[in-house]
Amino acid sequence: AAMGAVSGFLSPIINTFFIASSFSSENLYPHGSHPITDYLWSGDNHKLVHHGCDLNRLEKTRHISKNELALKTLRVCWKHPKDYNCSKCRKCALTMMALDICNSLSKANTFKTTDTNDLIDLAKSADFVNKASRIYFDELIDGYQKKNPENPILLQLRETRHKQFFKIANENIKSLCSKIIKTIQNTKYNCFAKNTRFKLNE
Repeated sequence: AAMGAVSGFLSPIINTFFIASSFSSENLYPHGSHPITDYLWSGDNHKLVHHGCDLNRLEKTRHISKNELALKTLRVCWKHPKDYNCSKCRKCALTMMALDICNSLSKANTFKTTDTNDLIDLAKSADFVNKASRIYFDELIDGYQKKNPENPILLQLRETRHKQFFKIANENIKSLCSKIIKTIQNTKYNCFAKNTRFKLNE
């Protein structure tokens, strides 16, 4: 909605707006933006384009890692704007690990550390309960696995994910129960409405 409002306001001078995808097409789910709905915010004089869902976050980082200017100016942190990149929050952790997989973290001087032990510490606090976060960290696990199955950062990510397994299972059970309850409620309502209409027509 915010992008729709901004694009409408700027439409007299800009006619095409790109919304960067949050996930690749294989991991799509409702999350702020979506390729099926983003274009609906287009107007008579401008259009919105959902861009980049053919690549996941790690694959996008591979492209960035090849650009020297991008590495020198890369900024992803929003929690601590005064630090440019705090190198501790989730977005910093995801980006630093992705760059590490791409052998480019040492070239990205906007981050405060390139030390493996620091990345291991970040892996200890990786969030696998939140669905979006889990998708991103799982991509990193796949990336490290292909690069080096014995990487200590990979081993820590796996350990962290294992420890959070029951929390993840609990969230999935809650989601499933919620869907079942809604289905039962809708079924009861539809039956009630049908019976009411039948009695009214008698």
